[in-house]
Amino acid sequence: MKTKYTAMMLAALFLSAACAKEEKTEKTIVSPDFDGTKIEVGLSALTRTALGEPGTNSVPVVWSTGDEIAVIQGKGTAQQKVAIFKLAGEGGSSTGSFEYLSGDAPTSAAIEVVYPASAVESGFTVPADQNYVAGSIDPAAMFLSGSRTNADQTVVLSHESAAFLLPLTGEEDQLVSSIEVTVGSSKYTLNCSEPVALSATAVPFYIAVQPGTSAADYTFTVNATKGTPMIKEITWTAGAGKIGRITPTVFEQFHRLAKGDYYGGGFIFAIAEDDSYVKVVSADQANLAWATGDAASVLVGTEANPAEGADNTALIQAQENFSTNYPAAAWCVAHGEGWYMPSRSEINVIVNGLGLSAGTIDEINANIEDYYGSPFESKRYYTSCEKATDGTLAWTVSIPGKSHTTDSNKKTTARPVRAVKKIVLSSGAKPDPKPSTSSVNLSATKDAYYTASSSVRYGGTTPTLTVRFASSGDWRYVAYFGFDISSIDADKLVSAKLTLTVDHSTFADGVESAALRLYSVDDGWSELDPDGSTTAKGTWASPYTTLLDFSLTPSDTSTELDLTSHISSVLESGGSVLSLAIAALNTNPNTTYIYFSSRESTTESARPVLTVTSNI
Repeated sequence: MKTKYTAMMLAALFLSAACAKEEKTEKTIVSPDFDGTKIEVGLSALTRTALGEPGTNSVPVVWSTGDEIAVIQGKGTAQQKVAIFKLAGEGGSSTGSFEYLSGDAPTSAAIEVVYPASAVESGFTVPADQNYVAGSIDPAAMFLSGSRTNADQTVVLSHESAAFLLPLTGEEDQLVSSIEVTVGSSKYTLNCSEPVALSATAVPFYIAVQPGTSAADYTFTVNATKGTPMIKEITWTAGAGKIGRITPTVFEQFHRLAKGDYYGGGFIFAIAEDDSYVKVVSADQANLAWATGDAASVLVGTEANPAEGADNTALIQAQENFSTNYPAAAWCVAHGEGWYMPSRSEINVIVNGLGLSAGTIDEINANIEDYYGSPFESKRYYTSCEKATDGTLAWTVSIPGKSHTTDSNKKTTARPVRAVKKIVLSSGAKPDPKPSTSSVNLSATKDAYYTASSSVRYGGTTPTLTVRFASSGDWRYVAYFGFDISSIDADKLVSAKLTLTVDHSTFADGVESAALRLYSVDDGWSELDPDGSTTAKGTWASPYTTLLDFSLTPSDTSTELDLTSHISSVLESGGSVLSLAIAALNTNPNTTYIYFSSRESTTESARPVLTVTSNI
């Protein structure tokens, strides 16, 4: 015998995701006889299988061709029977008749009806993977259930799902491939087998989710075939049978960063046409020589005007004693992985990209300083490009004038330089927030070597390791450094690190490391009166305090010492000067020497520097 089930689908009102009240809709129940078998099936408000054309305040719901329901008898028992019924005829109407298709036909009046039939196999949970249906919801994702215990009762199907409606507008070349919705540890993905093109008219995307009884945070990730995703966050109570309608949203990919945005440690000055990467220029700058000493006459072979300076910087970095012989490039590389010295072309792009001009440089500098960066100067900036016919000259580009020249630009002349980095964009890229801390580099205000008299060396009366300065041709014994720390706010201090550069070193055979000690010289440093002596240059008075021990190996070119706690103590005691001394421990042969660069070094980046980071 052929058995039929008929149901009436009702109009569904779509509620805003931000709406606090739930509107109610009247319900109609149809109770026809089906070939002598009377089974009444009603559907509660806000149900659907497919959606018709929306009206002003509602969207009618209609059956879809091929819809199937499951009629279950003895659910969860050993005698469970499941029969599948399929919609007879075409869909598109709010009334439908269902015909028996397969399974065990029920023999009892006590039954449970489930739509769609596939919900039985999925365990009555909203599927994590759903398929995009134009203007509707995946039938397998939005399911309903209802039951009765006797033939006199009407079966009313109630919702077991909630859903979101996300209307998106955009450009035609923005093709949505999928939308992910995450809430807690759950994720639902709406897959578009054919990417969906956006337009000025909103395209509706429906995604079903498991219902909840309290507000939850939902994150939408809209993936497109071009570029990286758009992220949108919604807080909503996803009640069963409710569809949260999100305000129509313009699709904006996060990777569409703007020039001038602060990102990745610098300011964006160039964006790839396909939005795959950006270039940033460092927030800080330095005034350094291109090369020093004999290296200043060496033709490294960098290109005269490449589009990027990365290859040029790699060539310079491969040179002997790179960190001391090529200060400008070394400073750029020291910013971290991927940073390099820009080319002539890139300086032009920086000027154009940031909009630097005689009339705007002050405004742009104000924004840079707001992010604790260094302002651009109206000067000639070094590039990584050399003059191809003269190893002593390097190209400069004036900011903001963009004039290129090598005339009299000897590599030994100190000029402004800024670092550049090319950053490949990742998913969800957006501008970085303003830094929560700022760092400032304090240079040594005084440094010197101690008297050559063996009786007053901190390393002992007969030191076995001689620590010397390398500056202006002097060979300097036990090293002293003085810093003015009066500008540091003790309450905001985060860290303070002293960086010392090893100009060069000579280690005795078999010596793998040299042991040194850092002292705090409480009473500071006093210069001796000039007396023509080449050995006695000054003295410091007791007491002195051991701060920390450290060591260096023959391959070390610098060392960084953490002085945060000591400087904090000095400031808290009312001090404003940091006086430090370094001497050798009596553990190494006297043929081992270490030469530290002093503040008199011609290489600015090699001078003693105290990097202080403070809360803003």
